[in-house]
Amino acid sequence: MAILKLEDLDGAVEVLVFPAVYQKTARCLQPNTVVLLKGRLLLKEETPKIIANDIFPIEEAYRIISAININLSGIRENLFESLRSLLANSRGNIPIYLHIDTPTKNRIQLVVGEGFYVSPTEKLIQEIEDLLGSNKLSVTI
Repeated sequence: MAILKLEDLDGAVEVLVFPAVYQKTARCLQPNTVVLLKGRLLLKEETPKIIANDIFPIEEAYRIISAININLSGIRENLFESLRSLLANSRGNIPIYLHIDTPTKNRIQLVVGEGFYVSPTEKLIQEIEDLLGSNKLSVTI
């Protein structure tokens, strides 16, 4: 078992790593190493903690993405062709979910056709963010 201090640019949080998770992730647990952590937030105590479910080296982050979400609300129509081109040039098996807000304040979610499923890479994520803005894209792991 381990108790870690995980830091980002905004602060730090304590992470509890129980034995089963520790055994399979110990190789990632080095000081000053960037990792991707999946877990659940524990709010029962005065200071929040995270209970780790899995820890990955940051190099594996793109490999474990299971979906990409793109919010198209407020996007100019002339950007759709550029987005379609980016997706078509990164074919893979990860679905893209498009989110659109309607005039009646409802949110619609559409999944693109399998021909536009992608293989996530740092380059693809950056190109989508450059095209639409960083606040329009999120990933599901």
